[in-house]
Amino acid sequence: MKTPRSFNVAVNLLKKDLSIQMGMPSIYEDEIREGSAKLREIRRMWRKFGEMPFFQRMSEIVDALVDHYHADFYYHDLQGIERAGTSKFAWYVHDFGTYLVLLEGDAHTIQIQQACLEAVRQNQGKGNMVPDNEALYVCNTLTGSMEQIHNFSEIQFTVLEGVA
Repeated sequence: MKTPRSFNVAVNLLKKDLSIQMGMPSIYEDEIREGSAKLREIRRMWRKFGEMPFFQRMSEIVDALVDHYHADFYYHDLQGIERAGTSKFAWYVHDFGTYLVLLEGDAHTIQIQQACLEAVRQNQGKGNMVPDNEALYVCNTLTGSMEQIHNFSEIQFTVLEGVA
């Protein structure tokens, strides 16, 4: 599979930041360490998920819609999917990055995720409707389904019993 344009953009921006910081005084050592760790993590996540058709479709959407902050997907979203241990999530994509919101979890997790989705809805400024130049998906990694929806009110959260 060809490496997505957005993956290369995310990696190259991190490399550029690191090369600038490496020429700086030693006060930037923590930033250099963090940036290097983030770069390694992005590469690890892509090695793990990059060949899967589901994540290839997601990267194609990132290529098409995201102009800035490609690392949102390759770092934060893929880590969130890996750590969550859940298969269902909402995924909001816009020109300045992505947001991943878990749709399953314990009551506390769902409360936090509902607040996150509400903040995204309020920030985009179109009420419950998703703007035409942005996208909202309900995804399931087990089934490989990715359904685009056009209204935030269509999102359904599930509190899983016995999950801590």
